[in-house]
Amino acid sequence: MKRLFAVTLFAMILIGTQCQIATAQEGSKPVPPFQIFDNLYYVGLDSVCAYILKTSGGLILIDTLYVEFADYIPKAMQQLGLNPKDIKYIIVTHAHTDHSGGAIALQDLSGARVGMAEGDWQMNSLGRYVSSGGPARVFPPIRRDLVIKDGDTLKLGDTNVTFYVTPGHTPGHLMFAWSGHAV
Repeated sequence: MKRLFAVTLFAMILIGTQCQIATAQEGSKPVPPFQIFDNLYYVGLDSVCAYILKTSGGLILIDTLYVEFADYIPKAMQQLGLNPKDIKYIIVTHAHTDHSGGAIALQDLSGARVGMAEGDWQMNSLGRYVSSGGPARVFPPIRRDLVIKDGDTLKLGDTNVTFYVTPGHTPGHLMFAWSGHAV
């Protein structure tokens, strides 16, 4: 139980630090991928995070970076010995393009299901929003797939992921916790 709490807290801190201003896209650079601990891997940029959660049933990708970096995640995964075609789920923590931009390309590559909370599916369906820095962000909407509700769980292999809808940064911002091997 203590380990689950520690993992949950760590994940919440990592995701909570992802908030970036709109201009972060300019000059963003890939960070060499690395294993954070156990079954969690970093495949993000110096300004925006993306993670892989490895389970016995496949991979869960958490966030997909800007569309311009959609090809970086598969390359980073391969450097870690992970196969992008093993992605079963793509979880978008929120609909801003720095976290959702690569979802269409990565879904096409892997055939994965894509999940977001209802508020962000609605935001995504508009194909545009005004960023905190002022300029409008225009993008092709992601094909609506899994609608994640507060308290929902996802089981993949030996891992259970519990989702928490925490609106504020966006209407359907998601946080989550996961457990490893069930006892």
